[in-house]
Amino acid sequence: VGLYHYMLHSESTIGATLPTFTMAFVVTAIIGFISKTAHISAEIKQ
Repeated sequence: VGLYHYMLHSESTIGATLPTFTMAFVVTAIIGFISKTAHISAEIKQ
């Protein structure tokens, strides 16, 4: 029962952590893309 409970708990922890990690990765990628695009457009304006 203890092992099953531990596996269930770790699985739920992974399930809770993974979407957060994915969201953080997506947000970082979007911010990086926006800043890169803004930098390129700024160079074009100059």
